[in-house]
Order: sequence, then structure tokens, then C-alpha cells
Amino acid sequence: MIETYTVKSLILLVISGVLAGNFALEKLMGAAPVFGLSRKENNLTALGVGVLVVMLISAPLLRAVRMFFLAPANLLFLQNICFTALILCVAYLVAWLAGALLKRPMGPYFLILAVNSAVFGLAVTAASDGLSLTATMLTALGVGLGYLFTLFVFAGLREKIDDFYVPKAFRGLPVQLLAAAIISMALLGFK
Repeated sequence: MIETYTVKSLILLVISGVLAGNFALEKLMGAAPVFGLSRKENNLTALGVGVLVVMLISAPLLRAVRMFFLAPANLLFLQNICFTALILCVAYLVAWLAGALLKRPMGPYFLILAVNSAVFGLAVTAASDGLSLTATMLTALGVGLGYLFTLFVFAGLREKIDDFYVPKAFRGLPVQLLAAAIISMALLGFK
């Protein structure tokens, strides 16, 4: 079955993933690296682009595995195990290719790519919602860009927080969680 999309609906899929359906802020999937990463821009870019690439590769792959193998064989109870194994393989491949192309190992970022719940959540959401391949790819692009957006927003936020007086009880993670809650409420306006 061929689905037709308007340009407006395709753009809204991407924007929805970046703003209204931001996995790190709205669904708290993959939020741990957002709060604990360093402020170095290259590290943020490497992680954000790595997550984006893993999402773009794994979402349609896992959709196909669910649609063509697990569902016809009535093995949907194995979905989480299969998805986890395939995401690990894709993350390893992306980390290996990035290390080979950039001439430096991914190091700790491989683990963040491999166990990022935003990647797993996107795969499960796209597969269980029955999204078409086009919708899956655009949703993966939007969610990946939203993750990269969130990384940079919180890097800038940590920089600004360090410049101002914050009471001792709120320093560190508490003020970041408070800021995440405020940003999440602001993003609800895009729904």
C-alpha cells in the first residue's frame, strides 16, 4: 500500500520529533546523558550525530523485523530482545565506522549509543504504531535532531547556571531537572 503525504505533513513529522515529541524532555527517554555530559561542543556533536545516525538506521530496520519476521511468525513477545540486540549491533557498527573515519575511538560514547533508551523507545513506538517507512524515517530524523537540540540547550543552560548564584541545595542536578521541567512545559505549547 502506497501512502501519500503532503509536504506539510512531512515537515510536521520532523518538527514534532524536535519540539512537541522530544523524547528526552517529554518522555524522559535518553535523558541521562543530557544531564551528565561535558560542555565540550565536539563531544556533544559526536554523541548527538551518533544517536541521530543510530536512530535513522535502526528505526526502519526494526520496523521491518517486526513487520516481516516477528508479526507473521507470531513472535511479538520476542520484540524487546530482538530490538535490543539489533540496536546494539547498529550502535557498534556506527561507533566502529565513526572511529575508522575520524581516526579516534568513540570510547564511552559507544555505551551511550548502545543503551540509549530514546533509540529503543523510537523503535518500539514506530513499530507498534504501524508507521509507514517514510513516516518512520522522518520521525527518526525529527527525534534525532530533537535529541541533538536538547544536548546543546542543556550545555548552554549549564554554562549560564554556573554564572549565576544558585542556592547550594539546588546546585547541579536539581536545578537541571527544574530547568528540564520548565522547558518541557514550554514545549507542550507546540502540541
